[in-house]
Amino acid sequence: MWQNIRDLHGKLDLAKVYTLGQQLAEINQGNATVTLYFNKLSSMWHELDVVEEKLEGPPATLTQFQRIRNQEQLNHFLLGLNEDFLAFRTQILAAAPPPNLR
Repeated sequence: MWQNIRDLHGKLDLAKVYTLGQQLAEINQGNATVTLYFNKLSSMWHELDVVEEKLEGPPATLTQFQRIRNQEQLNHFLLGLNEDFLAFRTQILAAAPPPNLR
């Protein structure tokens, strides 16, 4: 019985993954404050983490994947900022290593 419950609730929700991906593709700062914009992105990233398939593998591979995911999220955040933050965006992109948004 417990295995059936795990199987039923552990399935990948592709519709939810698709919807979140679409929402993430469309979001930008607009009239929101940077804090509100970041919080909305962060909330959506967390929701995506919950519904996406979990990776398994060697620790080094998982660490590399997380580093790539963090870079994608940083790029997404910076791309959605208003042009008023161009200097900030340039400064962040020049940082080594890039900051982790999580």
